[in-house]
Amino acid sequence: MRVSDVCMSSDFHLSTTPPKFVPELPRDYRGGEGTVVEEAGVLQRTDDGKAFWKSYQYIEMESGEDHIRTGYYTETGGWQNKPLMLPPNVMEDLTQFAEGKIW
Repeated sequence: MRVSDVCMSSDFHLSTTPPKFVPELPRDYRGGEGTVVEEAGVLQRTDDGKAFWKSYQYIEMESGEDHIRTGYYTETGGWQNKPLMLPPNVMEDLTQFAEGKIW
């Protein structure tokens, strides 16, 4: 099953535009070590009504290097620097979706 199939149930939605509970880009990274300049993610809504923006973020570092990180935002807790817990098919679709859009 692909995300497009899962989206029919309104559980997961791929986008390069985060939901309103995520701060706008560009965003500071680690107190000035860099700047988050682009992202692609999947909005996950759970059966109990919680929402998560699970994303890949493209970060331009002050050192001149660029990095990609993953993590997620919650509606109530802000950024969580934790692994993306997604079904394998959704993770695959998110990775393919982000490729070419942010790296």
